Amino acid sequence: MINKLCVFAAVFFAQIAATCAQAEGLSWNYTQLSYQTPEDNDVEGISGELSVAISGNWILQGEVSYAEDDGRNSLVLSQTRYDLRIGRVFPLNEQFSLLASAGYTHVEYRERLNGNNDHVGFDAANLQLGVRGRFGQRFEADAQLGVLVDEDDVSDLLYEVSVRYHVTDNVAVNLGIIGTEDATSFDEVMYELGFRFDLGG
Repeated sequence: MINKLCVFAAVFFAQIAATCAQAEGLSWNYTQLSYQTPEDNDVEGISGELSVAISGNWILQGEVSYAEDDGRNSLVLSQTRYDLRIGRVFPLNEQFSLLASAGYTHVEYRERLNGNNDHVGFDAANLQLGVRGRFGQRFEADAQLGVLVDEDDVSDLLYEVSVRYHVTDNVAVNLGIIGTEDATSFDEVMYELGFRFDLGG
């Protein structure tokens, strides 16, 4: 799965870059709100992300997500995840940039059954490396690979591919695929639909 996604992302970037003559610059000041769901069960989730350029090519990013599975009679399972990252942007040209980031992740799982609540949580370090590109005035895409490393030094490989269409200069529709090779979420692959709002700068 990982190899297929990497090949797809590489071909996607190459084909669009070859057909676009001019691109707008990238803004790292934005907020994004998304709806998330896998393909084959009753899980639904939401997420919110904020990205702020703090100095030079350094950025600060935070994200909160919540997902719930209530399709098992009276048993309700939920996951809440908090991510905080600081990253360094490496501009390749006006169209493409690399982003390397690291930070802290906290995940909580809750189980509710007949009024009883049980929960467990864990903390981890997160590491990410991604590429982002803007194609013309309307299209944008990015791809990212990352890992979570918890206190037991167990690494979970994470990946994400997103495509955005800018309906205005400051508002874009986002379509994405988010996946993991370990049990950090309800499903190995989550599909995402959301809106990104450019904050300028």
